[in-house]
This record gives sequence, C-alpha cells and structure tokens, in this order.
Amino acid sequence: MKVRLGDYIKEYTVRNKSLEDIPVYSVTNREGFCTGYFDKDVASQERSTYKIVPKGCFAYNPSRINVGSVDWQRHLDRVIVSPLYVVFSVSPDLLPQYLFYFLKSDISLTFIRSAATGSVRDNLKFSMLQEFPIEIRTVEKQAEIVAILDKVKAICDLYQRKLDILDNLIKARFVEMSKNSITTPTRMGDVATYINGYAFKPTDWTTEGLPIIRIQNLNDREALYNHYSGTIDNKYQVHTGDILVSWATHLEAYLWQGGDAWLNQHIFRVIFDKMQINKIYYIYSTEDALRQAFKNAHGFKPTMEHIKRSDFEDAIILLPPIEVQNQFATFVTQVAKSKVVVQKALDEAKLLFDSLMQKYFC
Repeated sequence: MKVRLGDYIKEYTVRNKSLEDIPVYSVTNREGFCTGYFDKDVASQERSTYKIVPKGCFAYNPSRINVGSVDWQRHLDRVIVSPLYVVFSVSPDLLPQYLFYFLKSDISLTFIRSAATGSVRDNLKFSMLQEFPIEIRTVEKQAEIVAILDKVKAICDLYQRKLDILDNLIKARFVEMSKNSITTPTRMGDVATYINGYAFKPTDWTTEGLPIIRIQNLNDREALYNHYSGTIDNKYQVHTGDILVSWATHLEAYLWQGGDAWLNQHIFRVIFDKMQINKIYYIYSTEDALRQAFKNAHGFKPTMEHIKRSDFEDAIILLPPIEVQNQFATFVTQVAKSKVVVQKALDEAKLLFDSLMQKYFC
C-alpha cells in the first residue's frame, strides 16, 4: 500500500545549545554517517547551532541528497551535524534500514531530483520529502526485505574488498620493487613522447566514422557517442593498448581498451621507448611525476590553459632496469586476471541487488 512518507517521519530540530562535547559527523553518499568530512560542509565552528542526531534518526544535506547523501545514525547515542542538515525521526512502523533503502532506490532519487529542481541550489526541503509516496508493509515484511538486501549488499561489499586487496597487492609490489631495485632519476621526455589530442569542435562531430575520446570517456566512464569521419593526421588515432594521460581536470594514466578512436585535446597519447620503459610500469609510476609537472607549471591550482607538453617531458620519474619493470608488468597482468573474475562476480551481485531494489521499491 502506497502512503505519504510524511505520515511516518517527523523533523527533529534540537540543537547543541549547551555546547555539549558531542562528536561531529557528516553524511556522504558513499560512507553515510562518518567523521572527517564535516569541515568541508560547515563554514562556522560555532557548534551551538549544530543539530543533534539521536541514534535511529536520519540526516541529509538538502543540496546533496540528490546524489544519495542520506543515512540514519547508528553509531552513537547522539552526534551533531552542520546546521545545514535536515534531521528527522522515524515512526516505529517504519524500519530505518527499510527507509534507507527506499531513499537510495532509483524511484526515490527520481522523486528527489524532480522535487528539488528549480529550488535554491536544488535543495530538497523536508516538506518536499514528506510528500513522497512509499510502499508501506508490515514491520515483519520490512524486516524480511531488509535482511535480503543486507545479505546481497554484504556480498557486493565482499567482492569490492577483494578488488581493493588486489589493487593494494600491486601497490605493495611496486613499493617493494622501488626499494629493492637501483632506480635512476629519469626525465620523462627521454623515455616517452607525448602527443596532445586534436582540437575537435562540436561542428566536427558526426554520426559515422571513428569515435572521439574525450576526458569523460576515459576508463570506460562514459560511452563514446561523438564521431569524426574526416581526415586528420594519424598521430591523433588511438588503438587498444595505448596509454593515455588526462591533464585537464585530473591527473591519471589509462590503458585504453576501447578500440580504435580519435583523441580529443586535453589528453596525451604516450609513445614509449620500449628499451627503457614498460608501459604498465609507467601507469603505476607517473602519478607523482605528473602532479609535480602541474605544480612546476603553475602552482597549486592547475588550469588547462597553462600546462604544456614540455611540463610532462621535464617531469622526473624513478626508473629501475627494464628487466625489473617487465617482471612487475608480468605480475600486474597476472593479478589483473584475478581482478576480471572478481569484477564479474561483483557485477552479477550488483545486478541482483539492483533488480531486488527495483522489485521492492518501484
């Protein structure tokens, strides 16, 4: 039975007026209630205005709930959050974890984005949240649904931890290799050539020809939907297995796996001297060098207008013998095979979780 959510929740507005020593928390979309982030959300350190969140109550940032920054407080008897947050309690007829899953569901996020659009900073007021329709069930049925979702989510978390362990294993081997090998400070331009992408304009885009790689396409984050069918220098063409480096909004190196494509500006294609550097070693060794290149170029806040190819070429990398690099690359390749298996299991578990969320809340 669909009911009005406002019949089951009530805003909680008690503040820390007596300046009690209560831990300060924040709410993020990935970690829920957590410490260490509140300094990013709060401009004032006058904690008498901070809102108290008793255990079992919810809190959300009205301008961040659209990305899932909402959670119920299950850590301590009481915590405090920024005055910017909305805090509310829940009726005994509505289990907090059941409501949590509802607020994380696709249908709820659709409600949130629709209700908040056009308001100040796209804020979701509590009065808007109260009007959301929710499928209410008996407490026993809610508990049954929560138990199922909790189990599948635990499986997803387990596979994710396995992926994190494998990533850390590679990093640990890299550190070990760096400590146990003789490394030579080497100018990156002496072992690799950097070719900036072509300055495509929206008027160049077509529906045919090779796709165009833009920064948002790296690491398979977004489908390649712009194409180019004209003729330009082949140096701007990318193939599977090429190394690409983004340098506009973030500094990362990628092993491209998306097939033949054209390269847009603000991304470098890297051509290696194979006798001196292994491209897999390059990916794991260039982060500090790239950041140093930005810092040397224009201080602490890089902008895409100032970084130059010469900044990358002049950056320094610590280079062990090529034989050691190749051994590390072989190890990474072996670990990557294990990651593929774990990632497939994680994708299947996420698909199951998403289908269950769809079943229960849509």
